[in-house]
Amino acid sequence: MGGGSKVMEFRVFRKTFSLLEEFLIYKSGKELYRAKQEGFFLKNFRVLSGKRHVISIFQNISIYVSRYTFYIQDESPEFARGFKIISKGILKKHFQCYFLENKYDLYIHTALAYSIFKNDIQIAEIKKTEIDSFGENEYIAKCNSDVDNYIMAVFLILINYKGFYKLSFFYGLVNISLGGVFESKKVNKDWNPQ
Repeated sequence: MGGGSKVMEFRVFRKTFSLLEEFLIYKSGKELYRAKQEGFFLKNFRVLSGKRHVISIFQNISIYVSRYTFYIQDESPEFARGFKIISKGILKKHFQCYFLENKYDLYIHTALAYSIFKNDIQIAEIKKTEIDSFGENEYIAKCNSDVDNYIMAVFLILINYKGFYKLSFFYGLVNISLGGVFESKKVNKDWNPQ
């Protein structure tokens, strides 16, 4: 799970020319997880650590707001149920999740930026480049040293895949992304990880 002695950096890449969405997640320069979409119509993902299945993410069918449920593949009693991620509004991009008795909020900002809060305190910022060449893109997350690997992986996968509330245009093999359109919370430009 999360933890460490210094500020953490996560990087997530979408694999080039993959028929289904496929991601590689790195933590402090070392591969942490691989994630692959399962099925064409719903955004369900299977997350592996090496060959071990560690996380399942399911998109729930909903008419008005986006909903996801993720499961940690661990026999510990604290992981015996699924954890839900729910959109808090149709236009303003704010998602919320209760995980291990903590509240997590993911905010999507206009400038290709995202922020994650734990119990109303910011713990991470995520940014990406505007142009993805040949289908390859990269998100970089700077986080507090005690951030949880599971919750970071789930949020990074969801914001990375093509359908997750971002305005983008496709020109041949180059994807130009503009980020979210409306904000529930302004990005904190002065925030630094601890």
